[in-house]
Order: sequence, then structure tokens, then C-alpha cells
Amino acid sequence: MTTSHRPTFETRKGRDLQPTSIVHSRSIAAHKQLKYRKVNNNTTGINQDDAKEKFNELKKDLIQREKLHYGDKQGDHGEPLRIKDQDQEETFEERRRRVASEIKDLDDSSEEEEEEEDSDDSEEDGSDSDSDDDEAELLKELEQIKKERAKAAEDEELRKRELEVMNSNPLINITPIEGGNKIRKNWRQDKVFNFKNNQEKSKTDDDYVNDLLRSDFHQKFLNKYVK
Repeated sequence: MTTSHRPTFETRKGRDLQPTSIVHSRSIAAHKQLKYRKVNNNTTGINQDDAKEKFNELKKDLIQREKLHYGDKQGDHGEPLRIKDQDQEETFEERRRRVASEIKDLDDSSEEEEEEEDSDDSEEDGSDSDSDDDEAELLKELEQIKKERAKAAEDEELRKRELEVMNSNPLINITPIEGGNKIRKNWRQDKVFNFKNNQEKSKTDDDYVNDLLRSDFHQKFLNKYVK
């Protein structure tokens, strides 16, 4: 670790330093003794014999659980998969009869399933024809509704255009359009020192105006020296 960030207590000198009694804490040994681990440490709390006994119990429990796990997978606890021996061996004739009966049962079940599928197909065909007719009628009604809406929208647009053409010319337009352009006041009329009105108002000697340019003194000065 670098010590470049620490301050330099003694500057570098080109001669031998005089011996002094100044000792820095940085140069003193911090730890001079080793700490050994105690034999009977209270932090462990478990003796070696007890720990060994618990380890053996845990090992036995794990072995037993492993046997049960693999036994469940194989279908027989603790024994590998194998073909169970029968009391009597099946003869060729018995085996042939058993296979023939199984094949017959399979054929019967397949025929029944085919008959059920045929009946379902016929019912579905009938229902499909009815549903096709209903769907065709619904499509016709939907097409008619779409045409009516399109015609209504076109008529409304034509009416709006006619009104716009009629009201666009201010010479022809007599009635003002609702929401149209309104004459607004000029922003200059809202000034504090606005211009005088056309009507002459009566003035008195006590009139006071808070504007030097429009005051009586300024007006007299202009009339006397400027005009």
C-alpha cells in the first residue's frame, strides 16, 4: 500500500540526522504477540463427540432417503426393475386367443368411434348450412347499414360546404356565423396612458394627470417654445 498521501515529517537532507527522542506512532510495532485459538471455545457450543454422532445420524438419514427416492422411481422399493415371474407359463394357444380377443375389442371400439364421427359430421353439416344462411343475412344487413351511414356522412359534408360558401363572403352573409371571427379590441386600447377620446371633456384647473407628456405644463411648454 502506498504512503504517498501521508505528510512528510522529516524533509530529505544530504547529511546525517542528529539523533532525537522523537518517535512517531507510525514507526512503533502495533502487535507483538500472536493470538492462539482456545481449546474450549464457548462460541462453538458443540462437543466433538456430539458433532460426530450428529454427522453419522445425518448420513444414515440421507442414505435412507436416497433408497426411498430411487425405489419410488423404479416402482418397487429398493429393488431394480425386472419382469415378474408368473406361476404358470402361458401356452401358445392361450396367447393367440388373448391377442385375437384384444384385436377384436380394438376393432369394435374403432368402428363405434367412426360411427360417432360420421353422425357428428352430418349434424355439423346441417348446422353449418343453417349458420351459413344466417351469416349471409347478417352480412347483407351490415352492408346496408354501412351504405346508409356513408350516405348520411356525405350529405352532412355537402351541407357544411354549402354553409361555408354562403357565409364566407361578408357582403352576402347577413347573419353572423356562430363561433366565427369576432372583432376584438386592439391591445393598444388597454394601455394605462391611452390616447384621448374624440370628445372634448371639460377641464378644470384642478385636473391632474399622472403623465408628464400629457400634463398642462408640458403642453404649455410645447406651445411656447416648440411651435
